[in-house]
Parts: sequence; C-alpha cells; structure tokens
Amino acid sequence: MSTHAARAARRKNVRDAQSASPFGLLLDDLIEAVPVLRGAAIVDFEGETVDYAGELDPYEVRVVAATLTVTLAELRGVPRLVDATQVRFTTTNRGYVMRVLDPNYTLVLVTRRLATFALSDRLLRETEARILHEAGLAMHAPLAWHRIEVELGPNGRPKRLRIAPSRVDVVAPAWVDVEVLGSIPRTPGSLDTALRVRLANGAELNVLREDRGAWFVDQRILEGAEHLLFGTPSSWPVRGRTTGNGSG
Repeated sequence: MSTHAARAARRKNVRDAQSASPFGLLLDDLIEAVPVLRGAAIVDFEGETVDYAGELDPYEVRVVAATLTVTLAELRGVPRLVDATQVRFTTTNRGYVMRVLDPNYTLVLVTRRLATFALSDRLLRETEARILHEAGLAMHAPLAWHRIEVELGPNGRPKRLRIAPSRVDVVAPAWVDVEVLGSIPRTPGSLDTALRVRLANGAELNVLREDRGAWFVDQRILEGAEHLLFGTPSSWPVRGRTTGNGSG
C-alpha cells in the first residue's frame, strides 16, 4: 500500500469511529488540504474534544488535545502571553499548533516534525471562520482571502475557478470563467504569485497562488452566480461590526 493510500485509510478509520458532524467534516477538509498534518481537533476550555480528524488514533488525539489545552492555559498565565491566540512548537517527532477560535474553543493541530511553520495562515484562517460559522459564533475579522480551485489553460494560467468545495456543502460551488489581465508585483521576500483576473460580467479581482501550491481569491464568489459578494458574507457575523454587504 502506498504512503498516500495508507494515510487515507488511517484517516477513514478515525472518521468511521464516530458520526460525521459538520465540525469533523471541516477538519477532514483541512487534513486533506494540508499533507503535513497528522491530526486536527477542536477542543473546549475544559480539554474535552468536540471533534477530530486525521491519521492518529482517536484516543491519542483526545489525549493530545486535552494536554495541549492545559499547556495553553499555563502559557496564557504568563503576563506577556495572556492575549496569545496561537502557539507553535516542535518536539523530537512532531509539531504542534494551537489556535484560539473563541474564549471557549481551540483548534489543535498535530503536524509532521518541523512542519509547524509550513502551514498556510490563509488556509487556517478560512478553516477557523468556517468552524465559527458552523458553531454560530462570530469571526474575529472578515476573511481577506478565500481558498479556490483553479483550472489552468494551455498557457498555464487560470482559465476558470470556483470556491474550494467542502464536505459540508449542500451544493458544489459553481465554476466561473476568468480572463487573466496581468501579474501583480510580488511583495519583497514573498514567493507567492498574484494575478489580476476579470469575470465574464466585467468584475475584477485578485487571485494568489502560494508557494506551497494553494490558490486563493480576495473576494468571495457567490456559488451559482457570476457576481461577487464583497467583504464578509452576511451570514458570517463579525465581532464588533455590523454584518451585511460592504467593501473590503
């Protein structure tokens, strides 16, 4: 059995061991999108696992999540770390990332060794936003980037795109044709590639390909329609802001 097939089988065993909740499905999306992840869990402030995914044994995932919840609480007891929203560290065999979703919930990630800084911050932010939305909780801030799937043309440039599908989607996102207008100069030190594209209706937006291969768009495309909803979807509340359509 190949490494990829074995990993997929182990992930399936974990998912089959419990009912597939929306949170578990979102974690499955994350595991699939990030090859260096070995496990992911949502844990509450008492250290109880809400849901999990990955190749690790379910019991091990729960123990790791509970232990890291205690670790995070202890770290936030240090005055200069009281407002910490993310902690990353590496041990001999693994890497660990804790990202605070809400005062009551934390996303715990287990990576392959030395891979904690190989994770896409854009992808993690989108996953967090989806989890918070599913839980009926407000996001910390509007998403600046949304993950997409891109179909390339013969010239190697985007031909069409769609919002990356999720296991929680009722209907698969629709593909939208695009025309590449040109390249956007790179930020010094960045390996990301950014392009300006135009939709069939004339609307323009930026797409970005990270050096790790993931694609993102800076405005969310409404599934099934060739127009844009600027800023945060009205159904995704943002803390401290009035929800609705706006610029951003």
